[in-house]
Amino acid sequence: MIWEPLIGTDGFYKQLQWTARVASSLNVPNPNGTVMTISNYLGLGQWTRARTTINTNLTMQAGYMAISSNSADRAAIIQGLTDMRAALANITDLTILQPAGDISSEDYVDQTEHAPVNHWLGSCKLGTDDGRSGGQSVVDPDTRVYGMENLFVVDASIFPGLTTSNPSAAIVIAAERAAERIVALVG
Repeated sequence: MIWEPLIGTDGFYKQLQWTARVASSLNVPNPNGTVMTISNYLGLGQWTRARTTINTNLTMQAGYMAISSNSADRAAIIQGLTDMRAALANITDLTILQPAGDISSEDYVDQTEHAPVNHWLGSCKLGTDDGRSGGQSVVDPDTRVYGMENLFVVDASIFPGLTTSNPSAAIVIAAERAAERIVALVG
């Protein structure tokens, strides 16, 4: 993961998160597992928002506003893409498939459909107020589910509320601390 801080054209601090995985996306063939996808997420400082609706039959629909609906968010995505392309430009034997070399970062952003990204959290709140006794917490500070001997939850669901940006870093931090506490319980 890479985080890139930017000052947006609107004067607000913005943060881009880049996440890499060895997998293909956008219908790019992946012979012999040789393709890497680097995804860009605009986190902190964004104004473009997604919306999720849960219908009466408990089906979910996700919707979003186009990234171009906010010019500062669009500019941050374009700047981040331009910066990443520049950072990768001097790596020998690396071919950037998308965006192709003859397409500007701006044109690529304008031509690409941006899917909403959802980060679900808070459904297994961590805390000292045991939900079985009138509290709201599902897991204790050791991430053990209240009333269970060997069931631990370590993901974004333990957060009692929203983080200030994409929760990936907070999940990693929580997982490292939870691992320490779980190991200490065994010892």
